[in-house]
Amino acid sequence: MNTIKALFLSLLLALVFPAKDLQAQDQVQDQARRQHQTRDDQFAAADVQSLSITNRHGSIFYTGWDKEEVTVRVRIWVEAPNQTLAEEVLGLISVLQVPGGKQVDYRTVFADEFFSNYPFGIDYHIYGPDTLGLKLVNRLGKIQLENYKGRARVELNFGNFEISDEKSLPDSLQLQLTNGNLNLQQVRTANIHHRNGKATLAKAEQLQLQADFSTIHLKQVQDLQLEATTSHLQIEEAAHIQGHTSNSELEIAYLVRGGFLEMERGEIQIKRLSNALHELTLAGSHTTMHLHTDKNMDYNLHGQIIDGKLHFPDNKQITILRENNLLTFSAEAKQRPANRNAPALILLNNNSDIHVLNK
Repeated sequence: MNTIKALFLSLLLALVFPAKDLQAQDQVQDQARRQHQTRDDQFAAADVQSLSITNRHGSIFYTGWDKEEVTVRVRIWVEAPNQTLAEEVLGLISVLQVPGGKQVDYRTVFADEFFSNYPFGIDYHIYGPDTLGLKLVNRLGKIQLENYKGRARVELNFGNFEISDEKSLPDSLQLQLTNGNLNLQQVRTANIHHRNGKATLAKAEQLQLQADFSTIHLKQVQDLQLEATTSHLQIEEAAHIQGHTSNSELEIAYLVRGGFLEMERGEIQIKRLSNALHELTLAGSHTTMHLHTDKNMDYNLHGQIIDGKLHFPDNKQITILRENNLLTFSAEAKQRPANRNAPALILLNNNSDIHVLNK
């Protein structure tokens, strides 16, 4: 019996270890096939006011540091069966630095006859002051900023954009992102145009957002200017919101001061209103509205519906007038009769219903 066990163990070891050896050999061969060219440039930080990079088929990484220096490291790589074939591809790609005074400008350039049967890429790694002005353009690759607090303009197509570390707090961000995902931890002021992908933003003070075929998750925003088409938007907390949506679903968990929204062919749900609310106007067409009010909240409600229904928790507190397909309504909900600053809720809808719910 012991002899059989020993033979079985020997056979098992013979099967396992050669497989690992072959796997290790494959990894070595993969590494051997990757050929690359590198370029390192250094500039005194005092001589650089802004940095511009135009790239495609690769990534751009920027890391802020406290050195009085800007370092630009470019790596062009290709995975080919041998060095000769790799050098043929590498010879068709170049990186140009365009003179521009205190603006450092890099551009990736492909020869007119460029073609590659093998994987390749051009990656930029930049290290510089955390407030350096940036203009980054990329196609078919990602852009990532780390420990950054400056003003950046970014254009990205077919790639993801990320500023996810807690140290980063960009002063201003202008972002145009198409066919990619966004992960942004926090920003002071941002103008974001996002098309076709997912976007997550944890905290913003002032945000202009255009969303098209997007799934958006905003955790906290002070002032939001919104334009959304064919999108799904979830906002955990907004102080003030203004904008327009079309063929979109919008959910706001907590609204503080109010705002004005026009909506076409979609749905909106506001789950909680602050007692500090000033005024809220919702104007919809073919848009179902769900508005949750606190039973202890004072407010003045006014509105009208054409070809739709009003769902209100207490018919004794509301006045309704009907004329053909037009329904006009008003109500006062006051727990404190002396409160003369009760916020106004104005709800207008066409060809859809309005639901006012008390918690």
